[in-house]
Amino acid sequence: MIGISFTEELLAKAAYEETGGYIFKLMSKNPSANDAVSAKMVREYANFPYQIPWYKFDFLSDVAELEANDPKSLHDKKRQFALGLEFRMKSQHAKAITKAAKTSGQAKLTIRTIVHDISVKHLLIIKGISVINATNKRTELKTPRYATFTISFNKF
Repeated sequence: MIGISFTEELLAKAAYEETGGYIFKLMSKNPSANDAVSAKMVREYANFPYQIPWYKFDFLSDVAELEANDPKSLHDKKRQFALGLEFRMKSQHAKAITKAAKTSGQAKLTIRTIVHDISVKHLLIIKGISVINATNKRTELKTPRYATFTISFNKF
């Protein structure tokens, strides 16, 4: 479900940026202050959920930073309005998800993983991994989730 809604969001943004967004960009001579804030916001948000759930991101502090700039052009005003609206909506969605997560329990930062074709000897040298059960065919592990898991297993 998250993948579908995320894809829809990106398709809508791409459609706008290739039409109306492009026209506003042509009307601006230089990158605006809000372009720089926008780029920073996107970088921070893109890197945030590697280890922490996306809904814990502080969207409203980015909105405040965006609004602190005095828009000098129509492009600047459009960027301020559109990104402000998007991040306010994400903030509201994040509040709802946070509330739901509190009732169902917070996501644990460890998961159980089954691996094949990696020796227990090699697995035990990876920081943060513990072997729960090993057989000839598979090994059950307790591993960190998210980026820590991915980084650990990219070594193999």
